[in-house]
This record gives sequence, structure tokens and C-alpha cells, in this order.
Amino acid sequence: YEISQESIDYVSKINRDVNIYVLADESYFSDPSNTYTYQVGEVLKKYSQYSNKVMLSYINLETNPGFAAKYPDESFSTGDILFESDLRIQKFSYQDLFNISYNNTTGNVSSISSHAEETLTSALLYVTDENPTKVVMTEGHGEDAVVGLNSLLQKNGFELGAVKTLGAEIEDDTQIVVVAAPTVDFTDAEIKKLDAF
Repeated sequence: YEISQESIDYVSKINRDVNIYVLADESYFSDPSNTYTYQVGEVLKKYSQYSNKVMLSYINLETNPGFAAKYPDESFSTGDILFESDLRIQKFSYQDLFNISYNNTTGNVSSISSHAEETLTSALLYVTDENPTKVVMTEGHGEDAVVGLNSLLQKNGFELGAVKTLGAEIEDDTQIVVVAAPTVDFTDAEIKKLDAF
């Protein structure tokens, strides 16, 4: 349950406070008989061990209902993990730390692999990066929703947004514009706007 030297190097250089809240009883993540939650708990401990700027806390939502009230725009479930700095927050479920494959015939789990370290280090990067790369998706042309791409970008620390190129300007701090399989043509003015970007 060690983390890589790259993660250790990054964590040890964090210069702002980060709170990691695990929304469950600590006992759920410290029981070796539950291999997957135990792994998450052990990996999370490493982040706070390698930096005095990273604080790990376990919050039981049933006994501490006031915690969720501090985040009115979020909905929480038991097992969620919340990374928070003075810049921003990132929330995900502990299940998001695993790749789970299912048997097409039985519907049972056929394999599980972990990507806990990558997801957790990306979350630390996202909440501590003063200038995350801003990606906007165009809207208004029947574009594809690209939920998977949005999820991948968000998990890797990108700031996501949207732009209706017909009526709005592409903001100066945008670094990437994604035009995802539009079904309606762009106007000449919109194409000029995209060319200028």
C-alpha cells in the first residue's frame, strides 16, 4: 500500500492546506478483511504522512449532519471522499478508485483493479493548482455530451466549462475548446471566433 516516489515528491512540496474528508467511519476503511476499502484507507494515510499540509479526517454523516450543510451545492453519500483547499473542492466515491469489470452473462464482477493513487494524486493536484488548464465545450450545435471525456478531464485536474459560441466570447483564460461531434453547422462568425482562438 505504498505510493510512488513521484506522488511522494509532489505531496511533500504542497504549500497550501488540504483537507481530505472520508465520509464514513474510519473502521470501515481500516478493516483488513475488506481488501478494497482497506487499501483506500492505507493509501490515504500516506498522503498525510508525507505532508504536514494534508489533513485526513473521517466524518460520519449520520452523527455529523452539519458537515453536509457546509456544501449546499453538493450531495454526499457514505463512502464519498472530498478533497478541499482554499481554492476548490473535488468529490468522488471510493468506488471511483477502482476499475470494475462485469461478466456479461452472469452480471457478477469478473475483475477489479485499482487506480487509487492516480486518482488521489490528481485530486491533490486539482485542489492545489492555482492555474488549472481550462477546457470549454461548445454548445448550441447538437454536440455530443461526451460524459466520459468530461469525467476523465475532471479527474485529471482540468477546469471544465461551456461556451455558446453564437452569443458568447471564448474567455481569455481558456486553453482548450472541444467541439464534440456537432450536428448543426457553425455560422461564419462562429468559425471566425474559433479560428481567432
